[in-house]
Amino acid sequence: MGSGLMPAMAVALLLLLSPPEPRVISSAQSVGGQYDAIFSFGDSFTDTGNNPVVFEWYNIPDPVMRPPYGITFFDDLPTGRNCDGRLVIDFIARNLGLPLVPPYLSHNGSFRQGANFAVGGATALDSSFFHAGDPPGASPFPLNTSLSVQLSWFDSLKPSLCSTTQGECKDFFGRSLFFVGEFGINDYHFSFGKRSMQEIRSFVPYIIRTISMAKLIGDGATTLVVPGMIPSGCSPPVLVTFADADAAEYDATTGCLKEPNEIVTLHNSLLLDAVEELREKHPDVAIVHTDLFRHVSEMVQNPDKFGFRKDALSVCCGGPGRYHYNTEIICGDEGATTCADPSKSLFWDGVHLTEAAYHYIANDWLRAITFSRLIRNELAASSRTRKMIMLWLPAVVSLLLSSSLEAAAGGASSLSVRRYDAIFSFGDSYADTGNNPVVFGWYSVFDPVTRPPYGSTFFGHPTGRNCDGRLVVDFVAERLGVPLLPPFLAHNGSFRRGANFAVGAATALDSSFFHAGDPPGASPFPVNTSLGDQLGWFESLKPSLCSTTQECKDFFGRSLLFVGEFGFNDYEFFFRKKSMQEIRSFVPDIIKTISIAIERLIKHGAKSLVVPGMTPSGCTPLILAMFADQAGPDDYDPATGCLKAQNELAILHNSLLQQSLRNLRARHPDASIVYADFFSSIMEMVRSPGKFGFEDDVLTICCGGPGTALCGDQGAITCEDPSARLFWDVVHMTEAANRYIAEDWLHLIESPGNKII
Repeated sequence: MGSGLMPAMAVALLLLLSPPEPRVISSAQSVGGQYDAIFSFGDSFTDTGNNPVVFEWYNIPDPVMRPPYGITFFDDLPTGRNCDGRLVIDFIARNLGLPLVPPYLSHNGSFRQGANFAVGGATALDSSFFHAGDPPGASPFPLNTSLSVQLSWFDSLKPSLCSTTQGECKDFFGRSLFFVGEFGINDYHFSFGKRSMQEIRSFVPYIIRTISMAKLIGDGATTLVVPGMIPSGCSPPVLVTFADADAAEYDATTGCLKEPNEIVTLHNSLLLDAVEELREKHPDVAIVHTDLFRHVSEMVQNPDKFGFRKDALSVCCGGPGRYHYNTEIICGDEGATTCADPSKSLFWDGVHLTEAAYHYIANDWLRAITFSRLIRNELAASSRTRKMIMLWLPAVVSLLLSSSLEAAAGGASSLSVRRYDAIFSFGDSYADTGNNPVVFGWYSVFDPVTRPPYGSTFFGHPTGRNCDGRLVVDFVAERLGVPLLPPFLAHNGSFRRGANFAVGAATALDSSFFHAGDPPGASPFPVNTSLGDQLGWFESLKPSLCSTTQECKDFFGRSLLFVGEFGFNDYEFFFRKKSMQEIRSFVPDIIKTISIAIERLIKHGAKSLVVPGMTPSGCTPLILAMFADQAGPDDYDPATGCLKAQNELAILHNSLLQQSLRNLRARHPDASIVYADFFSSIMEMVRSPGKFGFEDDVLTICCGGPGTALCGDQGAITCEDPSARLFWDVVHMTEAANRYIAEDWLHLIESPGNKII
């Protein structure tokens, strides 16, 4: 790593390590002078005054032009903002030393330091999409202020800012900061109650495609901020729209509606995918993806942490009714009332947040913008170099933090890396180091992983691993100086340095769940090796490792525990037996089972836990072959060749899992619970195989076929170089892929605090 990069990284990392201040942005965080202007596109979360002009076009009075809008900051004067005071973009502009961004439609002065094209009610898709099939004389809403319209306003402004013929525009916009969004919430909200959730989910990809930053990059933009969507299932207007929903449709921990939030989760995941693709194409451009969903979810779950009232879903300004929100009496109407202190509320008037909430969000966004800009300015390198830097960043963070701690102690301590006495692992075939053959023996079933060429890359012989060599957990153990984990069912030696309870085909839910209603003599699979069974094995082993409660807490407190991957087999067992809607319905039960297991381990003394999410099952050759005879062209993602519905299921699983982990961290602040992301790592390899040295036909397995022949069967063949493939057999990855994933996970495990999300 070049020495020229280190100063910028050090500054950025020190910014990231500084304690968050939800209410105040300190002068130390100021990065003024880096940008000449700010240009913004979006909806009411960003609109600084265009909304009243657009409403006037339609001869509709704009409620945001009445008190108490603007009450907190703008001398009690409404400014056209959907807020009691300032928005996120206002805080960012001031921190960057720039004027508040003027609204394009109502500002008569100069736009040399930026312009805001965002309009309340704006959609990503053009308004014609929402009016298809409307009868004559129907309501003109949604407004014709879509992203494409806003981009046309930007184009019309450009000649007054720069000359397009001499590269002047590229220079000017290269010194500007662009906000693209938040977009999506109005596209979905206009359709709630008019279309089925399935229909609404179907046009998520179209919305993501529309939120394209490529046009602005072509104009010269080099720093773009792209916000994800808020959890719309938590917003009072949506909660009131679906007021007759059954209790099971709400998240019991938050009171939010699950299905609207699932759509948002899908939207945000696909948006992040789109951002990643653009980063690959434009490595010299800083594209900052900011997370509104996480921020708002955290404030809903822990309102007191931010100084908010406990009834976080109630609006500050509105009419009588549930959540203090009324579709007939809105904020500013004669019958509406306003809370005494808006800074104690999360929601201002409905879907919009208070200035206090925006202030907190702005702090995190500013750190992300500052960090991305510093790194981009230092990098005149390939995307591969960028990837290497991002992989090394946690280690640099660790060095910086350790150095500062050492200095604070007067240099008495030396740099040290956290060590673990043992590793204990629970999971399925992605983590199983040799239990599978024993379990197959119980059922008198031959296990194919006991035959060559399994194990050929590293061990020279089969070891019971579903791989040509080492698994992720093997690489982690090697890096941490712990022996490779012995399989609990097949090892006769000591387990003082750890044990692996993972079994191929294991499920999170108990096997009885899958056999409900089975006729006598039905197949005994799935095997009875669920997460609950594995925990039972762990507890049976405990007396040989420690004797007293305190001794056990000390021992397991010095151990690292892996809980997963779980879920793939639970869902795969029902593919082609139940509808996708039915399968989605028991995702919460699977997440709950995993969460209960984590708490059970914490009670035993575990303090460091790694919880992997699900892989993109729609990309696995097994699932692709399973649905080959019934999936149509629209069922596949054209960019990857993966099945969309199965990957959306994995996205839902991972989102709910992360939500559950946030809850567990709040209940157990002394435990480090790390979410390890299988999904993103594999999707990156599927999209850009050449970047990892893989062949272009990335979904083709190394060992197997033709026909029904499995890897190791007499008719099966093995590729010449497993390191050039992502998939080893029909489900599992090669050692080469596992090594890459292990590097990502290790940086999370070794980072200070061992916490993410």
